[in-house]
Formats: sequence, structure tokens, C-alpha cells
Amino acid sequence: MASLARSTPGNRLSAWSRWAIAGLGVLSAARLVGQQVEPAPTPAPIPGAYWLRHATDAQSHLELLTTLRARILANDRAGAEAAVAELQSKAAREQAPLLAALRAAAIEVRFTFWLTNAISVQAPASLDQDTLRHLPTVAEVLPVQAAEPHIREITGDRFTNADLVQQDVRYSGSGCGVALIDSGVARNMLGTGQPHRVFRRRGTTGHRLAAAYGVAPIGRIPPPPDDYDGHGTAVASVAVGVNWSVPPLSDDGFAYGADLVSYRVVDQTGIAPDDSITTAFQNVVLDRIRFAVRVANCSLVGHPDATHPQQVVLDTLGYFADVLVVTSAGNDGFYPHSGARSHSNCSGLAVGAIWNDQRQIDASSSWGPLPTDGERFWPDLVALGQGQAAKHDDENLVRFILGTSISAPQVAGTAAMLRAIDPTLTAIDTKALILHGVEDIAAANPLYTRFRYGLGMLRTDLVVEGLQRDRLLRGNLRQGSVTQADYTFDLIAGRRYAATMCFARTDPANQANWDNLDLYVYGPDARLRAASETARNLYEKIVFVPRQTGRHRISVVSRNFTSAANIDVPFTLIFGDDRSGAVQKGSFLSMGTGCLGRGEPGANGMIIPPAARTQFGNDNTRVPFAEEPSRLQQVIEHAWLGTATPFTMRRFALRRDNNEANTQNAQVDVDIDLGFTTFAASQMQVSFTGNANLGAMTRVRSGRIDFPGANRGSEVARWDYVISLDVPFHVNTAPGRNLLLDINTRGNDQGNQPFNVWFDAVTDISVGRVYKFAQTNIVFEPSALVLSLMPDNLWPAIPLVDYVGDVQPGQSMTFVVREALPDSAAVMVYGLSRTEWNGIALPIDLTPWGGAGCRLYTDWFVQTPLFVDSVGQRRLQLSLPASAVLSGTVLHSQVIVADRNANPLGIAVSGGTRIVVGG
Repeated sequence: MASLARSTPGNRLSAWSRWAIAGLGVLSAARLVGQQVEPAPTPAPIPGAYWLRHATDAQSHLELLTTLRARILANDRAGAEAAVAELQSKAAREQAPLLAALRAAAIEVRFTFWLTNAISVQAPASLDQDTLRHLPTVAEVLPVQAAEPHIREITGDRFTNADLVQQDVRYSGSGCGVALIDSGVARNMLGTGQPHRVFRRRGTTGHRLAAAYGVAPIGRIPPPPDDYDGHGTAVASVAVGVNWSVPPLSDDGFAYGADLVSYRVVDQTGIAPDDSITTAFQNVVLDRIRFAVRVANCSLVGHPDATHPQQVVLDTLGYFADVLVVTSAGNDGFYPHSGARSHSNCSGLAVGAIWNDQRQIDASSSWGPLPTDGERFWPDLVALGQGQAAKHDDENLVRFILGTSISAPQVAGTAAMLRAIDPTLTAIDTKALILHGVEDIAAANPLYTRFRYGLGMLRTDLVVEGLQRDRLLRGNLRQGSVTQADYTFDLIAGRRYAATMCFARTDPANQANWDNLDLYVYGPDARLRAASETARNLYEKIVFVPRQTGRHRISVVSRNFTSAANIDVPFTLIFGDDRSGAVQKGSFLSMGTGCLGRGEPGANGMIIPPAARTQFGNDNTRVPFAEEPSRLQQVIEHAWLGTATPFTMRRFALRRDNNEANTQNAQVDVDIDLGFTTFAASQMQVSFTGNANLGAMTRVRSGRIDFPGANRGSEVARWDYVISLDVPFHVNTAPGRNLLLDINTRGNDQGNQPFNVWFDAVTDISVGRVYKFAQTNIVFEPSALVLSLMPDNLWPAIPLVDYVGDVQPGQSMTFVVREALPDSAAVMVYGLSRTEWNGIALPIDLTPWGGAGCRLYTDWFVQTPLFVDSVGQRRLQLSLPASAVLSGTVLHSQVIVADRNANPLGIAVSGGTRIVVGG
């Protein structure tokens, strides 16, 4: 186990403190100068420190975790301790061969883990990673990285309204423990032997600091548990503090009666290694048993990849130890990789920030989607990101703190208030109640989406009202046996209702996928009226107004099981009046597949660089098309084209980065030139005129280019953006003649501002990119767009129907047709049923009429003719009348393309789609 200690620190302005002060200055400056802020640093690897993920018996591990959860929920301390002991014993047995090999190689072990199959090590500088990969049972090697840290008004009626809740003394958090993973807390205030008075027990001289640990690698002296720089004390005072100073400088925090367990993960040099943070998460399991810790807060940098050992441990703690883990989203919102230093935290809650009482999003608050998970809406909710908090070295002053570090403990404190007043609430219950009670802030942020603010802003009063007034229902689904759970409610027409459903990541292991449950409402006529069908979130929420008074059915339905058939997938459903003020989003679902036509997919072109043909690049960029006015030059080296025969390029294509699911419609104004150069990519000059040294460039396209949006995850084989050339270009590169692409983007219809499309790119020392922002600053980077060079006749492809926007009464959404036959006629058909058409069962197989593989998926009562453009795409607006009666309408659609050479029937069709109108 890791080294833990309780000792007294020195008192000095640390490097960590200087970083925090500088960080606040950067955030303040960022609001003034916007994108002129320097890019955020990526998490810094600790030299020689590595994670080693090793082989394990996953089935028996899951069984032990399931036993641990059952014992914890039953308040069986002895049984829970026995389950932990078995997990530790199993890990020790499985790690023994690896630990022996490490001792033989004189490699120091930093931490061992029993919640996941990993250990961390400190290797000599002379040792390479290949040596580590070949050690016994090692499955993966990852770098250990260093993390960084990412109030009176917040409890008032302008924001969370926690003060109102606290008038009922039962909502104090008393009886619930809160774990704080941070820089420590002021445990020994100025040598008095007593903690800061913000942690005293209200009305007494005692305190609520149940335990305070310093975390260090095995065999090293742990740091003292006392606060290294004040960050931890400030965060803790928001979550569990009592009024310690003279108003208006201080106020009670949220769960002012809760006990606190502090984990200092910052070492004596100011570094917080990610394996130290992970060890703290793991040891919270023990304090769940010892001190009734039911909530944990971490306002430090984390990992967005759900398969990272840290996130596996975090999610295991959340579900199997029944601890609601709350994490700060981060403060990297200005930067291209906004969530690259954020916790994935699937089973807990990730919290972003607003910055004023108009509920406007703090531009510095990190936003989604997360890298590697473009279809998951993230963060989950927001809270105020600035305020006054306790100062760790002076009980008579306050510390003003900015960022999501202060947002997260507001949610953690609210969770502790709930779990204290009702100890039977599980972490899943508590998460559902908090999300059920948020205030919708979409209207205050019209330029942003759910990827900025989640489901809304924390409202502690609405959360408590949901606990007191609404129905809390628990259920279980199981693969192969129980795939749907139904609940009925007698509802009144015209009254607003809300249903929120949460579930957990029940088998974290090392997998990137998890179960997916969706939520539906059916009216008294048994027709679908509302749906919430996010593909990757572990919760769904519906707000709706019934059309009819009568019995309605709410259904929780499994769309995907990853848990084994012998594992229950528990969920919690909260149902009652809607207090959020939210408008129900529309829902779009693909239904079935289409049949092949003579569309020309980018995946059939010549993809460069060659490594990108089967996998995404390791970089992404908005340059050149989705950035502010910019210019790009990129070399396509002869070697990338291999032995390809000369060809005439009439189109080229780009694909979205695999982080993305949702993009917007846009048009850009560009000039595109092609030519040749002797320069290799790594030899490119910081001069646009100097690179084209084998003759004049050819202007192949000029003017506006349409970039239809998308609302689904990226795929390696899907190239959403195909650009046709006005002048076809002959590609005949002999050795020493490299193709040169020059794209000058003059503006766009988004106010010449960056918009939401990230193009797939690759980074390598052998490739290069030169581009210019705002026509002034020239920047050189070792990176290049992933491209598909397309001659004619690259068919076949199945036509695809995508959508952009949200279908609401009085608004319009965009259908996007892709990969249809270029320059063809087509028709979009609409219907109200996908089960029957004039007594004929749907879908109708068109194979007997010559349309092999083609099916009609909807009854056909109206159609819209359309003409596909020269790249096989077309945008189509669907406008709905501003009538509330349309809310909950279910509409089906499909595109049929005239494609005479596709098959004897002469058509190609897309798969079907289903839309549920929001409102």
C-alpha cells in the first residue's frame, strides 16, 4: 500500500502557490484578450515513472467487486472489509511475478493497485519502455503524469439557494463523510494543533476532520497532510465549511455538518502525480467503510480516456464502493484540446463553471466532447466558478478563487446533504436527484450547446425539492432476460413533468464501452411522445407536457449491454414536476441500412498519409476551413503516393477527428491552389511564395464551399467533407516532385469566427504544415491534414442521411444527404409509421423488383424533391409550425436516389430515420 502520514509542514510560499496565483492571472487575462492566451500545457510526464497494466482474472475480480458493493450497501462493515482483503490478496498474487521481475531489474515500485490491474514504477533513466513491456504479465505501459489544480454568493438565492435549504437543520450533511483529494487542508493551523476553524463542529469547539493523509510512493516519506498551498482548504471550505470569519467575508459552505477526510496528493515539490491521485481514490474505499465516506471531490487535472487506470479506479470507486465522485471539468476552455486534462468520470459528475448571475458560461471552463469520446455529452452540469473561500494560513481573511475547482465542491456538498438526510440513497440515486434538479441555462447561452453546460446549473433547493416531492424508483436490467422496465403514471394534460434516469459503469475493467440505457414516454394512446437517447452518457432526461390527461408509460430500455448476463445493471428513475425550465430536445435515430449506389466515398480515394487509411491521426485541427481567416500549405510527398499511376483529381475529402460527434452547418470562402515543389515536408520554408518552386500553382477552386454539419460519431471510413475542384488537376509526381496544396480561407458565414469542426490530422517529424492566422502571424508546425485524393468513379456507397440541429415547434432542422450519386435527382420521403403502410408490413424489401438490399422503412405521405450536388451531398431544411401540439410528434424519413446503374430498379436508398419532435 502507499505511504500515508499525518505530520506538520513548514510555512512558505511554494512553487505550487506561485503556479496557482499565476493561473488566476491567466484566467482573468483570458477574459480580456480571448484567444491570444498561450495554449494550455499538456499534462507533464514524470521522468522515468510509468503505469504497468498487467494481466488479471477479470471475472473473479468483478465478482469480488460485486460482493464489496453488496456489503457496503448492506452496511456490513465486516463483510466489506473482508471483500477488500480478498481484492488485495488477489492483486498481490497476480502481481507477484511482475514485482519479482521489477526487484531483479532494480526498478522501484511506486504504487500497487487492487481496484484495477495495475502498478506504477520509477524506472532508471537508462531503461526504455520496451524493456518494461516485456516484463512478465505486462499488457500496457503508460507514462505517469503530473496534475495541477484546475464563495459567499454561491449558497444564496442568486445561484444554488442552499441557504434556504439549510434553514432546515437536517440538511447539514451530518453523518456523511466527504473525501477531498487535493493539496491537503489546514490541519494544524499555525502550529496550534487544531484545524482551521472552518472545519470546526458548529456550536462546539470540536472539529469534523475525521482523517488527513499524505500520499507518497511505497517506501518514501509521505508529505505532511497539511495544505501545501491553500487550494485544498479553499475547496473543502466550499463543500463542508462552517462560517469562520466576519460576514460578509465568509458563510457556511454546503454540508457544514459533514465529516471531512483529506488526502494530500501533492508532494513536497508541488507535484501531484496521477498515480498518487489514483491511490487516494483507491483508499477512499477503506474510508467508505471506516468513516461513512459517501462523497468524494477532486478538483485536480485528470485523464479523459475512460480506459486509463486512474479512471477505471475512479469509476470502480463510484459504483462498487457506492461513493459519488465529483470532479472539476478544468479551466482549459480557451484551448483547442479543451478536455485533454479532464477526468472522464463516467459514473460520477463532472462540473463546469458559469461566471455571473446571468448564468453565462465561463469561457475558461473546459468543454466537451472529451478526446476519444465524441458522442458523450460532457460536462454533466455547471455551478458558479468564482467566489470567496477559506484561506489556509489566516482564519481572519478569505481567498478569492476562480475556476471549476470551486464549482465541483458545490455539487459535492449538495450530494453530502442528500446522503446524510437519507442514508439509503445510493450514489446513482444521488446523481439522478442532482441532475433532475438543475436549472436550465440554455437561453442564457444561445451560442453554446450542451457540450458547454451539460444539463444545466446546480440548484440545491430544486434538488432537495425533488427528494421531498418526486418519485424515486429503482430497477435492474439484465442481458438476455430483462431488457426493459415500464412505469405508469396518471398525468394531467398541459402540466410540465420531468423524468431523469441514471445508471453506472458496472464493469469498468479496461473497456471503452459500457451499457447504454434509453428513456421513453408513451401517451395513453400508446404512441411515443418523448425520447432521450444519448449514445454514451450514463443518464437520460426528459421534460414534457402531456397532450392528454390519463395514464402514461415511462420505459427504461437497454440499447446495448456490455455487462455479462449474470450482472444486473441497476438504474434510478426520478419522476415528478419539471422545475428546470428546460425545453425537451428532439431525438433522431437511424433505423436500418440502405443499399449501394454509385456515390463516391472518400474512403475509396488515395488516403494520405498512408498510415491514416486504417486509423485516425494523432492530432486534430480547425485549420484551414473552420478557423478564423487563415492560410495553409501542405506537402504531399511522392513517397506517400507509392507506385500509384498518374490520375486526374477532381475532388478531395477530409474527415472529422474522432473526438467529434456534433458539428454545425457552415460555408467558407476560399481559394485552393495545387502545384509542385522539390521540398519535402520537413524542408518547407516559412514563406508561402517560396515553397512552390516547380512552376506556377494552378487555381483549382475559388469561392464558397458548403460544409454540412453532422450529428453522430466519426468513423475512419466516413469522409463527411468532400470538396470538388473547378479545374481538374493532373497528379503525375515523379521522384523529387512533391504535390503542394495551398488553401487560403478568407472568411466564413459564422462571423469569420472559428466554428465547430475539427479535421483529422497527423503529427510526425517527417511531415510539415505552414499556416497563417489573420494574415499576419506565420506559424510552422510538424502536422498535416489527413486527406483523400479522389479521381472519378470511386463508387459504390450507401446514401447516408444525417441531421443537424434540434427539431422543435417553430424551428427548423437540417437533413444532410451524403455519398449519393453526384449530380443526381433524389427525393426525401416522410411518414408517420415504420411498421405498416396501407396494411402492408414495413420495411418493404425491394429485392423482387430489382433493388437488391433496398428497403422502404416508412409509410409515404409527403415528399420533397431535391438535387444532389457535384460531391454527392445536399442540405435540406425541415421547418415545423410554431404549435405546441407538434411536441412529441414522431416522424420517419428516408432518401431515395435516382441511380440508374446501381441496380435493375435504378435507385439507391438510405437507411430509415426516426425523429421525435421536442418542445
